[in-house]
Amino acid sequence: MVFVDPVTKKKSSTLQPRSIQNWIKTIKGFQNIFKIMAVKGVHSLLLRNFNQDPIENSFGAIRSLGYRSNNPSTQKFSSAYKTLMLNNLTTSHSVGSNCEEDLSEGTLASYQILFTNSSDDNTENQNHMPRVADGLVKSKTVCTPDLSYLKLQTQNYVAGFIIKKLNQILFKNCKICLSQICTNNINKPHEITMAR
Repeated sequence: MVFVDPVTKKKSSTLQPRSIQNWIKTIKGFQNIFKIMAVKGVHSLLLRNFNQDPIENSFGAIRSLGYRSNNPSTQKFSSAYKTLMLNNLTTSHSVGSNCEEDLSEGTLASYQILFTNSSDDNTENQNHMPRVADGLVKSKTVCTPDLSYLKLQTQNYVAGFIIKKLNQILFKNCKICLSQICTNNINKPHEITMAR
């Protein structure tokens, strides 16, 4: 594949640009995938599903978190990833980006999932009527006792980390502030923190 001069209708003598070279590689790659899938009985491919936009959206969110950090160190990348994971700041689509909307509710898992109540008959409202604003019905997850225990341990561990950072930055070892958010009683929910 080459460029053709629009006036002379002859092949351009310059080297192929990278976009053409990479496009040829992409087409050959899809041909190889199709050959493999044809052996497995698949005779058509939906090329629209070969999409890296969710990955681009995730890395774009990480990049924009640190004041347009174009080349973050591994420590900055790790920190940005953790921040996005805790706050779920990733959006499904950034305005002005070249990515197609990936229809996700955020690429990274939200920390709020850890705070959702497990299905308990005592706390469930029996008269709850679905509203339009509630959106689509979401399936309820049933936690086993082992997962509930792990969930509680994880919540306390992350909460302790956040309180430690708040104490360094905001509270400055204020006894009144710390007494309102910390406890002196060590019990079962603190086991993982004590083990560290």
